[in-house]
Amino acid sequence: MEDSSQTLIKSIIMDIQEETKAAHLFRKSKLPTLISEDVLPDGETKEAVVERFLTFLEENKETDIKLKEGKKDSYLYSSQYMSDSYADILVNTEEKDSAKMIADQVRRDSKLYPRATAKRLFKQSPFNLSDTELTATLTLMKEEREYSDIQYYTASNGEEYLYSQQSLTFDHAKYLTEWNEVGQALNP
Repeated sequence: MEDSSQTLIKSIIMDIQEETKAAHLFRKSKLPTLISEDVLPDGETKEAVVERFLTFLEENKETDIKLKEGKKDSYLYSSQYMSDSYADILVNTEEKDSAKMIADQVRRDSKLYPRATAKRLFKQSPFNLSDTELTATLTLMKEEREYSDIQYYTASNGEEYLYSQQSLTFDHAKYLTEWNEVGQALNP
């Protein structure tokens, strides 16, 4: 027979999975809100149950519940319903760190695919930056040393793209951007 602590841990996992299915992260600081006073084992506190849950996560790496550390909080999600890269985007969105969010995406695209990243992407979901926020963030990034690898290229049709010099040369980024913006349409 399953003890009440194991039942609580399973309940917490199911709640995090439900949040993830809805494309949301769950803040670690909100874990106590998942535990009702009337289901606590005798003599236990919500904090003790949360600690037991976090210990369970550390000891059971095969679980689908993952923890991402942010500067302001830590976030939980189910890898069964959300990719690690999407979770990274949501963490940066939650933390209101637009520069890191943009740099992470551009670096990932440049290295993994490889491709340059359209500036307009950051106005769309899940990034949802306004024109003002995007312009201000890109201006700040040009001045920050930690983002010095992020470079810009404007295609011949006027669309702006970003790429990381860590993975793409200027000529390669230019070729990929021109093909994406102009070449594909001219070569059906």
